[in-house]
Amino acid sequence: MNEINFLPQSLLDEYARRRRVTRQVMLTVLMVCSLFGGHLYANAQLTSLEAYASHLTEQSNAARDRLEEMARLECEYHTLANHARVRKQLAAPVRASQVLGCIAQAMPDGIAMTGVSLRAPTPNPNADKGEAAPAATKHPAVGDLRQPVIDVQIDGLASDDLVIAELIGTLSDHPLFKSVNLPYTKEVSYDTFVARRFRVDARVRLDRPVVTTTAVQEQSP
Repeated sequence: MNEINFLPQSLLDEYARRRRVTRQVMLTVLMVCSLFGGHLYANAQLTSLEAYASHLTEQSNAARDRLEEMARLECEYHTLANHARVRKQLAAPVRASQVLGCIAQAMPDGIAMTGVSLRAPTPNPNADKGEAAPAATKHPAVGDLRQPVIDVQIDGLASDDLVIAELIGTLSDHPLFKSVNLPYTKEVSYDTFVARRFRVDARVRLDRPVVTTTAVQEQSP
């Protein structure tokens, strides 16, 4: 059976052209939509990266602030530690008034003191950290002790050598003084007065506290 198409060829060509244009329009719209979606996705990714970069910047700034704070606190710690070391070294267990009082109590009759000097260790903040301490002032005729000490030097005039020997014996028997010695003694004359000029050196150890026992002795029977 033969089919007869009564539509003119021009109409058929028009329909084909319309279908072709429709397909092209749909492809164009699809391409535009794809490009727009890619643009939106790229913008979203860029916004996410910008937010992440801002977060990293904030973390970096916070870390830098913490490092600066740690450096400041470490500097303050070392400063306070040095102050504590100096304060510890300055707070000796023996006061100068106690040393002078013990010397006055040990002084026998027949002696006049012309001078007393006390030389305490120079504070060294780096001593606890193992660093070398500054050279100490040399004291004549005093033995070397490893413990921190106060060097005591007593100058005076005595009626004779027996009184000087009594002073040295009293200081040597005293628990506060160590390394008591007599560097020199010589005869001096003042018009008709003859006396013995002397010097006594001793040391007071600072590695142990000193407790006054006067009250205990007064209470004992």
